[in-house]
Amino acid sequence: MNTSQKTAEITRGGLLRFNIGHVLQVLAMLALLAACHGQALLPSAQYGFRDAAHFYYPLNLRVQMEWDAGRWPLWEPEENGGVPLLGNPTAAVLYPLKIVFFILPYPAAAKAYILIHQVLCWFSFRLLCRGIGLSSRASWLGATTFAFGVPVLYQYCNIIFLIGAAWLPLGLLAGWRWIETGQWKYIVRLALVIAMQILGGDPQVGYITLLCLFGLGFWQGLTDRSRLWLSRLCHPAMLFFWVLLLVGGTVLASHFPRPPREVRIGGISTAERLFFSRNLWQMVGWGLVGLVLVNRWRRGWKSQAMPRHFAGVIMATILGAGLSAAQLLPVFEYNSLSIRAAAEGPHDIFPFSLEPYRLVELIWPRPFGTVEGENSYWMNLLPPRNNHKQWVPSLYHGLPAFLLAASVLGYRRVDPRVKACSILLAVSLLAAIGEFTGPLWWLRRLPGLEAASFVGPPDETDVAAIRLDGYSRDGDGSFYWLLAEIFPGFRTFRYPAKMLTFASLAIALLAGLAWDTLASAGLRKRLIRLMSCIIAVSLILVIGLLLFSSSFKGWMQAADATISSAYGPVSTDSALRKTIASLLHSAVVSVSLLFLLKHPIERSRVFAGFCLLVVVDLAMANAIHVRFVPQALFDAESKITKIIEEAEKASPTPGGYYRVHRMPIWNPPGWNLKRSPDRTRDFVEWEHSTIQPKYGITQGVSYTITEGTTELYDYWWFFGPFLRRANPEAAQALGIAVGSEIAYHPRRGFDMWNTRYFVTPGWPSDWKDDKRSFASFLFETEPLYPDTRLKTDKSLKNEFEVWAKEEDVQIFRNKQAFPRAWIVHEMRNYPHVTGLKRRDREAVMTEILYQNDPFWRDSGREAFDPGVTCWIDQADQPKVAPFMPGRVRQGSSESVKIDSYSPQRVELTANLEKPGMVILADVYYNGWILEVDGKPAEIIRANRMMRGALLRSGTHKLVYTYAPSSFRLGGRISIASGLALMALSWLAYKPGKNTKGSPGLA
Repeated sequence: MNTSQKTAEITRGGLLRFNIGHVLQVLAMLALLAACHGQALLPSAQYGFRDAAHFYYPLNLRVQMEWDAGRWPLWEPEENGGVPLLGNPTAAVLYPLKIVFFILPYPAAAKAYILIHQVLCWFSFRLLCRGIGLSSRASWLGATTFAFGVPVLYQYCNIIFLIGAAWLPLGLLAGWRWIETGQWKYIVRLALVIAMQILGGDPQVGYITLLCLFGLGFWQGLTDRSRLWLSRLCHPAMLFFWVLLLVGGTVLASHFPRPPREVRIGGISTAERLFFSRNLWQMVGWGLVGLVLVNRWRRGWKSQAMPRHFAGVIMATILGAGLSAAQLLPVFEYNSLSIRAAAEGPHDIFPFSLEPYRLVELIWPRPFGTVEGENSYWMNLLPPRNNHKQWVPSLYHGLPAFLLAASVLGYRRVDPRVKACSILLAVSLLAAIGEFTGPLWWLRRLPGLEAASFVGPPDETDVAAIRLDGYSRDGDGSFYWLLAEIFPGFRTFRYPAKMLTFASLAIALLAGLAWDTLASAGLRKRLIRLMSCIIAVSLILVIGLLLFSSSFKGWMQAADATISSAYGPVSTDSALRKTIASLLHSAVVSVSLLFLLKHPIERSRVFAGFCLLVVVDLAMANAIHVRFVPQALFDAESKITKIIEEAEKASPTPGGYYRVHRMPIWNPPGWNLKRSPDRTRDFVEWEHSTIQPKYGITQGVSYTITEGTTELYDYWWFFGPFLRRANPEAAQALGIAVGSEIAYHPRRGFDMWNTRYFVTPGWPSDWKDDKRSFASFLFETEPLYPDTRLKTDKSLKNEFEVWAKEEDVQIFRNKQAFPRAWIVHEMRNYPHVTGLKRRDREAVMTEILYQNDPFWRDSGREAFDPGVTCWIDQADQPKVAPFMPGRVRQGSSESVKIDSYSPQRVELTANLEKPGMVILADVYYNGWILEVDGKPAEIIRANRMMRGALLRSGTHKLVYTYAPSSFRLGGRISIASGLALMALSWLAYKPGKNTKGSPGLA
């Protein structure tokens, strides 16, 4: 055989091995995809857990309904008096991959949308691994670890975060390649990724991606001397000093409580306002950093790398934001008026903090049991007891990947790529732990420490974002708090556990880097030691649990674990079995990996066995977390909707338009006492039947208030519950003691906003729980469901118990509901309101909402009638006063009728005897324009959040149209940015303009 023949044979053999290897990797990924998402291929199944069911399924369908109607999805009238649909970031209206909803029937598209991004997670991470110089096999391991580790896999039920995770690796790759090579094409790619993350609904991932790139660009641009100086500042001893400084400052500050300025009595000086302004100090701090950098660059900036690094990332950010401006500007507009923008709004940044002991889930997949099938989840017994908010049910990424990652983890004198990933992992996990890294959380709870007298008491459960007593929050002084204080806008993202996506990325990269260095004898020794430790600890724990099983089960029973969950009582036997199974799972995987590592990893058979081990490990451990329910549950008509429709046929609402208030969050009490083979199905079936928001928005239901994360702040004021003491009349009506506290929902707010029906729990708890107390909805209403005989007829006792435990829902019809539109001729003024300050609104909102009902009586207040009087901002008084001559005669023939009502256009006909104002009980919001008799007219802000139209006497035609300028301006910016990106792409990809860069981090 001559040389050319040998070369050809070698080439064919290499291609064959290449093809077989890649086919094996793809097949392994598809097998894992089938194990986790296989039911998605069945037409009868649908993703049905948490937000995937009650939030994204109806929301994305509502968006598609607007497209199908031939309209831009700009406005949704079914929630909160109307909300921007394009301005809702979770709706991801303009996200390009939503084209799948145009191609497939909606139920299939809802599943395909999730599957596409799950696969994209895998491929994008593989590209990142290959881009930083990892081998094909290492890239497969990294991609599989990232895409099918629980922190990413579980985001199927919160799709916008799966979208962010899918684009994250491509953003990091493009930014890193720009820093390494300086080629303009990577600016183009980074801009596109940023736009995709924003349009997909997860700007937080884009924000943190940019922070990572700025950090990398900063490090790469430093001189050796500067790196040495910075390394000394980050030396473990110095880090310990910084931690002590932070802890000491936090503890000292907490000893001097100071009530928030929002609730202090008296004026606040400008100096005081500036001194306590977080935004001011952020601007000052980053301004000083900028001045220092500019001073260093002013000489020879052309020859320095750091200015180029920063300029490119900034340019990509501007282009990415510009490309998404058509959606981004409406989102900014909406968020700037929402409860997120109000410092004293009902929100908090620390929920879903990761309990530190849950880090053991990196080694054992389900050590605390599960809620799937028979409830065996016993973590609620651990601190903070019964107050766990779980972002993901596990941290498991597969034991082989974790072991490989742990074996190379390091910061000093290691591969720069390992160093970068190790830092990212440490920062991500510290941030994800959230409030539990703060000293106050521990000082206030450690038994026997008695530190509460010095640093104040712990936060109450479900406390708002500020403490009215002036003490620091439990999470103040934590690492996540520090990030929120340092980086502008970081606080608005909330939820520390979302940082687990970046921890997953770091673990997956470290695993890939370790695979490529498995030939190292030192690495293999560390791996063997780690595996031996895990095997030994797992077996010791298993033996201990078996020996002390009765004590373990007795501890759970004594701690009342059987009544702590809506998934039913905890089965102590099942909890013991599943904990032992989790321990044995990791022991078996470790033994299997030990056997594989006895052979050279270069052999294809060894890698095939490794692939099989990884796939089986992840499938057995993680596939259980992807849950499906029958598609028929989503297609069925809700029981509550049917009852309301029948009630409307029997007694139509005057004017034909009405809203429904479905109290947002509760579960039937019987679920805590009874096990279920499929509680996920129970959740969907019951929530859909009782129209839990947002299930009703695609069924013609208009909700008065749906609680989420971005309600308009001024609208929320109409419905925010507060505690009242029961007077004798209220106590007698509710059967409680005089003076008992009652959670009161301002009834007049619901009446004014056209609430015709109340859907409430059947059981009020102790009337103090604002999620269950329906005291406000009892007077001036009539019960529709269940039949009143069910509660009074003793012969129906069994039926009553079934209803109370398993259904737990009531419907009341409101006799006091205002129409959707009415006419007033009198007004009251209130001081001009600017910004989102609580105290500026408190007086006027109290006056509007007070109606002297049985649950809220105050002899010092006067109750006004919103049916004849409106409240007007003092700034609008001059233009409104001429139209307020006083109320009309009794028996007047004045009327207002809604002729048509669609999402972006409302038409009314009004007949007035004398000048007045027509009030439409839809939210006052930028973008709505009014024409009266074909001529433009001004919309007046009436009753703080309603639309008012000033009219002369006579008959008039009113037309409201939604045409937001933010969308038009954003669209123009997006087009201009698209043209700029095309020009940059032409320059970047023009032949001869690019040079090839070398992989690797300096």
